[in-house]
Order: sequence, then structure tokens, then C-alpha cells
Amino acid sequence: MEECETVAKTGKELDNKPRDNINSKPVAPENVLTAMIHSSQQMNQVLQQAWDTRPENEPELEDQLLSILAASQKLEREIKTIIAQQSQENSLE
Repeated sequence: MEECETVAKTGKELDNKPRDNINSKPVAPENVLTAMIHSSQQMNQVLQQAWDTRPENEPELEDQLLSILAASQKLEREIKTIIAQQSQENSLE
């Protein structure tokens, strides 16, 4: 019971902290894109691990995983395309 109270207290304390540091610094678009590509690559690795360790004889689960993997890979390609376009635009300036 004490652990639950501690977690609840900690969560409440975190919510009450000022978040000025998030809003005070402008973030460059290339930094956002770099973070997005990094996150999407991590997500793809985790999804690939989920695929590799999926239970056998569960076609519905396989379909769901394949669909999620395809969407995740598409997202990564789209982010890479945006990064390439940004890079090209920056080199023309």
C-alpha cells in the first residue's frame, strides 16, 4: 500500500513542476526530424523483435503485426524523405 501512495505522490509532484525549460528554448526543425527518425528506427527494431518472437498459429496477430510494421516502415521512409528535402533546400540557400 505504501508503494502505491509513493507512486501517486511522485506522479502528483511531477505534474506540479514548472515546465519552463520545455518552452523556453526554440527547437530547430532538423533536431525534431533527427529525434523522429531515431524514434522510428527504435520502434521498427522493437516491432521486428515482436515479429521474430510472435506466437505460432495466430494469424490475426500476424496480420496486426505486419500492418503495424508496414505503417512504421512507411513513416520512417517519409521522415527520411523530409530530411532529404530539408537538406537539399538548405544546400541551395
